Amino acid sequence: MRVRLTRDHRAAWNYQVVELKKDEEATGDLARYLLATGSPVSTVDDEAREAEDEMTQPASDGHSPAADIGRPLAGSLADQPPVHGSAEDVLTWVGHDQERAARAIGAEEDQEEPREELLEQLLRIHRPGPADDAFPEGGTAEEVRAWVGEDPERAQQALEAEEARDKPRSTLVNHLKKSAS
Repeated sequence: MRVRLTRDHRAAWNYQVVELKKDEEATGDLARYLLATGSPVSTVDDEAREAEDEMTQPASDGHSPAADIGRPLAGSLADQPPVHGSAEDVLTWVGHDQERAARAIGAEEDQEEPREELLEQLLRIHRPGPADDAFPEGGTAEEVRAWVGEDPERAQQALEAEEARDKPRSTLVNHLKKSAS
């Protein structure tokens, strides 16, 4: 896959800033990333044109790939844990995402000298314990939804807490009822 820059551009790629000049060509994962992030590029080959078409056409479920612009493509180099980075880099990449924590744990365990303290922090994110993952009492609806995830028992607990409020949030209550069943 090949794309050509239509003007000078700076891109955050592979944990660094890359300076790209007008008329310079990018290939492979970098080309796909530049297309996906709306960078100033034009397609050079059929593979790039097909990828551009896929990114702009809504899927049958109505999801528009344009909503994913700026997100690394699954399986691309940008979507891999920065195993050679600092522990802070790894934790920043993971955030609170349990799936990313699991991937980072696997990558860290594959290193010649895994960082034990980092592994402990990743495990707390991947499988939070009771102290790390208490119900967000008085939290926003988004915090409650994130805490519940797909766990019907948590949904029931959150539903009971929400219905006990003076003014239950109806949208959240409906969401929790669906999740609890």
